[in-house]
Amino acid sequence: MVRGRLADMIGLLKRAAVGAAILASVMSAVPPTTAALCVLLPPGADPLADAGSVFVGTVVAIANQGRWAQVQIEEVWNGPDLPATLEVRGSPAEDPNAMTSVDRTYSVGVRYLFAGEPPAPFFSDNNCSPTREWGDDLDAVRPADARQPLGDSSGNEGQPDLGGIVAPIAAALVIGLVALLAVVVVRRTQSE
Repeated sequence: MVRGRLADMIGLLKRAAVGAAILASVMSAVPPTTAALCVLLPPGADPLADAGSVFVGTVVAIANQGRWAQVQIEEVWNGPDLPATLEVRGSPAEDPNAMTSVDRTYSVGVRYLFAGEPPAPFFSDNNCSPTREWGDDLDAVRPADARQPLGDSSGNEGQPDLGGIVAPIAAALVIGLVALLAVVVVRRTQSE
């Protein structure tokens, strides 16, 4: 009788082990659900036209596991004027260890078309926004009134920005000339 129960238990354990193995193989074949739950736009809606801020830029640095980016802005297509460099956050999570279903990650050196709400103080982005990597097809939707960011030295790419050097040098020259003139005047008055 004990042998019969023992055999039944062993059979039950074998069936449970086979079932667990089948379940594990099925679960490993199914990809994890990481898709964001985004609201779909109505048919015919233009996500770029509805965005409060649209700009083209290249990521120059990342933080927070690639979810925050420093972006060098090349053109502003829509919305308020923007600085030449802007922080973009692709996650509502502040904690680097926290993740959300709408997190967007960026790569250094990659050019993007960003679209969303105007920055305050940073541009908030996520996987539900129309932001995307730049593609040649975007040239066709580039607005005629696209403009440069604030403080951009367009036309001087690859050349040093002398704006921060010229003013101090000019001031030093003016002070030097005034001092020289003062010395000349004092010597003339002394020799007379």
